[in-house]
Amino acid sequence: MGLGRSGEVPKLNEALAIELGANMLGEAVILGVATGVLVYEYNRSADKEAAREAAQQERLTQLETQLAELEFSSEQQDARLREMTRRLVALDHAPAPKSPAPAPAAPQRQQTAGKLDTALREAGDRLRGS
Repeated sequence: MGLGRSGEVPKLNEALAIELGANMLGEAVILGVATGVLVYEYNRSADKEAAREAAQQERLTQLETQLAELEFSSEQQDARLREMTRRLVALDHAPAPKSPAPAPAAPQRQQTAGKLDTALREAGDRLRGS
């Protein structure tokens, strides 16, 4: 192969040197343009992916916030239901009057309904206040 010896390099004529130089310059320009296009497309793709990921993260955050709000609302409603049930049971187990009054039953029902409404309103006010 002649790797170890140095010999004379044959001289190129001017036309052949110009042709080889033009070919090399053309290949360098093509390589530079192709590299530039490749880098541009890669950056564009990376930006697009980052935007899609940011939108997905935003949607996930919204869903987590909505879930937390629904859990809080559910807990509030559960507390209200327990309070109303407790008051209803307390009204049902209230001691009966010792001497039955000759008054009609309708006013007693209205009074019990009024107590229940008052108890429910108070429970609601307490829940809203806390």
